[in-house]
Amino acid sequence: MLASANWGLLPGYTVIGITLGGIYALAAIGLVLIYRVSGVLNFAQGAVSMFSAFIAYQVSIVMGYPAVVGLLAAIVAGGAIGYVIERFTIRPLAGRSALNKVVVTIGWLLVLQTAAGLIWGQTAYHRPVLLVSIHGFTFPGTSVVVGWDEFTTIVVALGLAFGTAAVLRWTTFGTSMRAVADDPVAAQLWGINVNRVMAVSWVAGSAMGAIAGVLITPRINFDPISLTLVVIDAFTAALIGRLTSLPWTVVGAMFLGLAETYPRIFSSNAGAGHAVTFALVLLTLAILFRPGARLRQRISVAAREYAPVPAADNVPVRRAVVGISVGIGIVVPLLLSSYYQSLAAYSLIVGLIVLSLVVLTGLVGQISFCQYSFAAIGAFTVGSLVGGHGWSFWPALILGVVFSIGVGVLVGIPALRLSGLFLAILTIAVALFFDKFLLAPGTWDSFSGGVSSWTLGRPSFLGISLAGAYAFYLFTLGVFLVAVLAVWNLSRSKTGRMLRAIRNSEIAAATSGVNVTAWKLTAFGVSAGLAGLAGGLLAPAIGSVSAGAFGFQQSLAVAAIAIVVGVRSVGAAAVGGIFLIFGPELLTHTPLSTLWFPLIVGSILIVQVILTPQGVVPDWQERFRRRFPPAPRFPDTPEPAPAEPLLGLAAAEAPTMVKV
Repeated sequence: MLASANWGLLPGYTVIGITLGGIYALAAIGLVLIYRVSGVLNFAQGAVSMFSAFIAYQVSIVMGYPAVVGLLAAIVAGGAIGYVIERFTIRPLAGRSALNKVVVTIGWLLVLQTAAGLIWGQTAYHRPVLLVSIHGFTFPGTSVVVGWDEFTTIVVALGLAFGTAAVLRWTTFGTSMRAVADDPVAAQLWGINVNRVMAVSWVAGSAMGAIAGVLITPRINFDPISLTLVVIDAFTAALIGRLTSLPWTVVGAMFLGLAETYPRIFSSNAGAGHAVTFALVLLTLAILFRPGARLRQRISVAAREYAPVPAADNVPVRRAVVGISVGIGIVVPLLLSSYYQSLAAYSLIVGLIVLSLVVLTGLVGQISFCQYSFAAIGAFTVGSLVGGHGWSFWPALILGVVFSIGVGVLVGIPALRLSGLFLAILTIAVALFFDKFLLAPGTWDSFSGGVSSWTLGRPSFLGISLAGAYAFYLFTLGVFLVAVLAVWNLSRSKTGRMLRAIRNSEIAAATSGVNVTAWKLTAFGVSAGLAGLAGGLLAPAIGSVSAGAFGFQQSLAVAAIAIVVGVRSVGAAAVGGIFLIFGPELLTHTPLSTLWFPLIVGSILIVQVILTPQGVVPDWQERFRRRFPPAPRFPDTPEPAPAEPLLGLAAAEAPTMVKV
């Protein structure tokens, strides 16, 4: 590999890498600023940068104003969006868990990303916003040409980094920000307006993200998705700085930019840089980053509001409701067309992916944004073995589930050190690793199919052909019901109690003799196995397997829906699958298009987390229990009848009660 490297590209790629590092530094500084003051990891930072960059595009490219005016408009827009997020969706969650606030930022990510696509289009054919000329100068003593745009990016990044550090250290307001970051309650007692400080941190951090978004438009595809994903690189740089040190954040960003660019010298695979980014995220989180006591305090209750606490219910009524629901699930699709029968089967398969989050997030409290990556293992194993090597479907499906379990356990190993928000970052990196590298053409074509898709038909089960839409639907319904029953029994078993103990406190669970390592890895394996089963079933359901169906956006959407419907309830799996599949279908019968669906999901997610953090289905179940309370376990003993007066005795001779 070293012999085939084109070393003549090294100087030019060094300049490009440092330029990218400067852009990542700007976004990362905004993340650090927001986190230090408010304790929130803003997953919407990339979306804010993207939307602000499109504001600059609208002002400078579409309307014809100078690029500097567009940059100013982007800064104003970014600051305004940051203020709205903090004032109206983060501040009402005061006292809630950190995970709740992160979920709100994910809702904003979906809203801003979809809104930008609806306004400016999803394509990458947008002219970049050039603040200065791309022509430049030759670096003294070398033959390396540095563009003025690259030079400006590096100077702006370093200037804002050192300027922010100076403000935090040498100004009165910076002292107030550091006081709020250390202890908001104590800062308020000293007369500091905590809400104002937090609002300013969100405005300043989002404005820096806006600058980063404008500067990066000439460097990557100028579209809503690519610009949004810049946040994962910014997260890596911020974590290298341990979410506190601005100088180390800048160093980490520069190192990341070079590490992402240099692989192009050795490989023509466009996803090689993303593989390096994934490795750096894993290295930073699992080895370099060690959460301190303050961080542990912030994330220790991250998933507590999603704990599935078994409650007593009216068993006869519950059984009747389940029986009626299953009956409706069997009869109603029989009356529909084959198209809607296929959609119903898809909804059950997606419901299995939601169910996998019920196991992982609901029982153990481990958030994941890579469930479709696990599903991809099952789908591509089935596709490559059946479509590429002529295997029978059932052995391929079993092997796909086994492989998915293995990958889930591998992803769970870093989770032994991480939890809550930092595990979420790792799972995002896993999803992007699959999306941009592992399943990309040219990486592993014998598994992914390359630029083609694996094609396969529907199998037979016990001699019965599943080629018909209704027959395949009944089969998926049976698989779904068995999986739901298994997870429901798991949640009420001794194993379920141990998993909930781990969620509540790993230290307390370990003290009680629970093997935390084994059970966390088991939960990741079971969750990934359910997702892999769904992917394996999705392959014959669609008839083909392609990488586009298993991207990061799908993982993000299914996680958002799972949180909306409630990850502590197995009933949420059916509701989530139906909503994800039939929601876009319903939009086709309205003046809106399916492109509006992520925006609707994001909006519902924001409102739901504020109003009903447990989720929609658990809220319905609680209302149902109040309406149909369970019968008392021990019937009340009837009160003894009053004693009759003694016959033959006079009233005066009757016994009396003497108070002693």
